[in-house]
Amino acid sequence: SSHLALLMRTSMWLHAEIAEAITRGFQQEVDRLRLEQAINGIDSIDNHDMVRLVASSAATDGFGAWESVRFPRDDEHAGSSRPGRCDLVLTPDGLPLEQSRSEPTLFDPAEAVQPEAAFWLECVTIRQFKPEGPNHAYTRQFLKDTRGAIERLACARRLVHKAVLIIVLGSDLSVLESDAGTWVKVMVDEGLPIGHPVTRAIEIPDSIGNTAALIMLAAVG
Repeated sequence: SSHLALLMRTSMWLHAEIAEAITRGFQQEVDRLRLEQAINGIDSIDNHDMVRLVASSAATDGFGAWESVRFPRDDEHAGSSRPGRCDLVLTPDGLPLEQSRSEPTLFDPAEAVQPEAAFWLECVTIRQFKPEGPNHAYTRQFLKDTRGAIERLACARRLVHKAVLIIVLGSDLSVLESDAGTWVKVMVDEGLPIGHPVTRAIEIPDSIGNTAALIMLAAVG
């Protein structure tokens, strides 16, 4: 089946290991903010800083973490005036990522990881509650923003190991888990090339209405 093929292609990278590294980093940040008695919680972090938190969480666990990396040139959309960039790329054992150049140079790291061997992540954060109140675009963002991330990764056909990371912040973990199940069904019914996500969850202090964070990592074919 297509799901089995997707699992075989991504077996070099253990999705549970990546999800757990990110979860540990998030828990450490929650604990730090609680210790500092910060007014704003982890759910008030903007999308850019959320990617930075994911990157630092992965790096703390020993991964190389590279933010805003250009997709390989032959994967860019034809006619696009701007090169597409991926939110985050992970490499094993903290190794550097091979740079996208037409020719190698004398100063390229000897152990640089080729793009095809790295793990490419698009990150999407969705909140039930925002600092200004309930997020009325929650459902639309859950479907539209994640769909866009999946499509960007799917277009990068040269890349083998890739996934969408979805961070869902809300007031009831059981509701978030139910929404995650619905999301999988919708994406599969639409024919999008995703595997069943690995999920992890943590409790967060209630500062603006969210009390749980669900971390979902779904492979993209």
